[in-house]
Amino acid sequence: MSANLKRVEPLDTVPCGVRRPGWERQGPGRHRLPCVLPGGHEGEHRSAFRQTWAAPDGRAVRKPVRMCVRCQHITDTPIIVAEIHSASGPGFNVYCCPTCARYYCAHPERRPGWPGNEDGTL
Repeated sequence: MSANLKRVEPLDTVPCGVRRPGWERQGPGRHRLPCVLPGGHEGEHRSAFRQTWAAPDGRAVRKPVRMCVRCQHITDTPIIVAEIHSASGPGFNVYCCPTCARYYCAHPERRPGWPGNEDGTL
């Protein structure tokens, strides 16, 4: 009895490796296999079972959108200026926009005129 063996050469390029969107939420199956096409390819991705899926759209990434606590404008580049803690439930963060960030300092107790300074003022 003879065996039909085929010599397999190593890949000359690194495979793409992108997985189908939402693969981590689903159970085991073919949809979990990564793309086997060479890295940096254009167009659809393809798994080892020849299943194809569209490349993820650049618009799919959602930016964080918050309201500035000082000027009340909506910003997509929020900066955390305070953390509000609550004993009876979850706390929350307070955000500001980059233009208003200069009005907040990291250590307000070091600001001149802040209550409790070394000069004894409350």
